[in-house]
Amino acid sequence: MTRSPRIALLAALAGAVGLATTGAIALLLPFAQAHDRATLEGFTALSHTKAAPLANTIGHLLDPSRYALIGLVFVAIALLRGRPRLALVVPLVMLLAVASAELLKPLIDATRGGDWLTAGSKVAIGSWPSGHATAAMTVALCGVLVSPSSMRPLAVALGTTLTVGVSYSILLLHWHFPSDVLGGLLQVAGAAEVAPASFAAAAIGIAAIAGAFATTLAFALRR
Repeated sequence: MTRSPRIALLAALAGAVGLATTGAIALLLPFAQAHDRATLEGFTALSHTKAAPLANTIGHLLDPSRYALIGLVFVAIALLRGRPRLALVVPLVMLLAVASAELLKPLIDATRGGDWLTAGSKVAIGSWPSGHATAAMTVALCGVLVSPSSMRPLAVALGTTLTVGVSYSILLLHWHFPSDVLGGLLQVAGAAEVAPASFAAAAIGIAAIAGAFATTLAFALRR
């Protein structure tokens, strides 16, 4: 299936608008900030339970060295499948996604005020968007991209599990606000636009991941 440049541009534009909207709402509106804090506190209530060690392990699954190693594995898979262009695209997507997330943090340098969180908070200034969520979503996307069609349902399931697991873990550990995580997920959309036409299959994975996370957050906000 061929994807036209116009569709790619519109998709990238939609991702950018979604990212900017999420950031503006989360960082500028007191109502949204209150819900952000309430949702975070719901997750961090579990930080003193047996879930904390597991969350810490999951939260470090995509540390830089491991992220790079996963990228090399994806490149090897693409080459073994005889897809040299995909082998070039995947590391580019992985680099652009996390680099753009890390560049945004100091540019925005969001300070949310000392009264936002309880004492002992680990959320740093300039935490939006989450690099952890960006990395997890990117690995999920690229895993679908390099998978043969027969393996894509499994790749989607594994990618969804990884992304939701990392997202929940960094919230439980008080590393990020929920809005940081949503920003990180949306951050991937722009970088992913360099992907080939098989992006359509990967979009199924993105929808599943974002849908699962957003649904859980919606229930949390209603508490």
